[in-house]
Amino acid sequence: MTDYQTQQKHLSDWWQTPLGRVLALEEQQGLANLKKYFHGRSQLQLGGHENSLPRTLHTDSQRMMAWHADFAGLPEAMPLRTKSLDHLLIQHVLEFSQQPHQILREAERVLVDDGHLTLCLINPLSLWGIKRLLSWQDKMPWQGYFYTQARVRDWLALLGFEVLELQPVLFRPPFNNHQWQQKWHFIERWGRRLWPMFSGAFILVAVKRTVPVNPIHAKWRFNPAAASSRFINKPVTRNRK
Repeated sequence: MTDYQTQQKHLSDWWQTPLGRVLALEEQQGLANLKKYFHGRSQLQLGGHENSLPRTLHTDSQRMMAWHADFAGLPEAMPLRTKSLDHLLIQHVLEFSQQPHQILREAERVLVDDGHLTLCLINPLSLWGIKRLLSWQDKMPWQGYFYTQARVRDWLALLGFEVLELQPVLFRPPFNNHQWQQKWHFIERWGRRLWPMFSGAFILVAVKRTVPVNPIHAKWRFNPAAASSRFINKPVTRNRK
């Protein structure tokens, strides 16, 4: 088993914990609210424990790439043709990769023009980020690196993506206990209203924008450096005659 498969195995085990299950459930509900962006016949989910793609008219074309799913492959070098996907969902893969920029470059490559990219990420500006700083960072998911919304936006802008929507997810403290998660469920409604920037995770939807290939010719007009002679006053000189 390779290092990537071992890492994915540990992450898959974490999804079975109470904290992992509540995050997966909240993200599935959040993705269902963003169903309008999931269109097209070719949709792929990268990462995650189970298929979280919203059910659409073309559910037969929804696939999942993971070591335990439909097919396996490295996220930094996806075994897919260029411009072969209409929608790509990347669920908590950037946080545990040594090359997050390369994963986004691969996403740009495999998406069709005006295709959609959805990212599920843990928010470092939250109780989850504080938990990571106070932990030994040797277990999932605290051994990953959490990226801010601003940094992810900058990465996407460099690749020609336009962010369409950002949805906060999960405001409860990262208690790995089912009973405590149920007791703190009331904070979800208040968190969305009062402090959406401090959610435990967020879902970002972006579209791959295309640039027109036909050049736009500008109408150049010659502007002489010197003014016209008719606007220049002649100097007054002495005339003998």
